[in-house]
Amino acid sequence: MKRQILNAIQDATTLSVGSMQNSIFDLQIIAKFGVLSKARKPSRVRSVYWSLLEPGEVKINTDGAALRNPGKGGADAVFRTSDGEVLVAISVGLPIVTSFSAECSTIIESLEHCSWVEGDSVAAI
Repeated sequence: MKRQILNAIQDATTLSVGSMQNSIFDLQIIAKFGVLSKARKPSRVRSVYWSLLEPGEVKINTDGAALRNPGKGGADAVFRTSDGEVLVAISVGLPIVTSFSAECSTIIESLEHCSWVEGDSVAAI
């Protein structure tokens, strides 16, 4: 029975296409079962900062998302002054949309209020 379970585990690992986020201890147990594990790509760290505006300017940072794709969506925007003070923060629900259309909707709505918009979707901007 034990051999059948080990064989079933090893057979199932060949179907895996992704990687797992396990601790070293978890990986040691997996190795004892004779299961091949795949290394996860290291996280990419990048610096993100908010740059100050010219006096009198207003900057809007936006984000849009959808739960599943397509799915129920949401859009957020934060309006800031040149000294970083938050003027307004808004969040609205959207109907069934794709993540891309949620990002675009947020940017288009924000452009009605200001000319400098930043978001996390390079494709949408």
